[in-house]
Amino acid sequence: MYKIFLLLILISLTGCFNNEAESKEIFNVRKLEKSTFGRLGVATTEQDERIELSLEKKTYKKVNKIILTIKNTGEREVTSDNSYQLEYLNGDDWFFIPVRKDIDFTMTGNILKPNTSSEIVIDFNNHTFNMKDGKYRIVKKIGKSSALAVPFYLKKLNKQKK
Repeated sequence: MYKIFLLLILISLTGCFNNEAESKEIFNVRKLEKSTFGRLGVATTEQDERIELSLEKKTYKKVNKIILTIKNTGEREVTSDNSYQLEYLNGDDWFFIPVRKDIDFTMTGNILKPNTSSEIVIDFNNHTFNMKDGKYRIVKKIGKSSALAVPFYLKKLNKQKK
């Protein structure tokens, strides 16, 4: 009985490790889909809806998470959720970096009142590829605006000690 129990535990742990290993691939642009979004701004100033996206920095080094801030500077409430799209720039084209299959966004509606902000944690571990150096952007749909995007750079510290 003890051997069967131990075997079941080992099988379940092996399954967990296999899922994690399969979830992260070597970054390969040829495996990515081209973005359906073209040029996007970081803010919108539609009639009564003013929304801004921002990040703490323009360049990040050796990070797994960054925080996206959504600010409502308009005169009315807007709704948002926790979904976003992460994209990588290759040449002149943006490419969509998919989220791992075992990750779901919480589609809870957030109401942003005028002159308030909210934050979304962007966790690179939730995406199918290990991130590499380059230019990225976070695309976000909010309220009735079509889409906004905030760009940033990832640079890894690969300096070798002498």
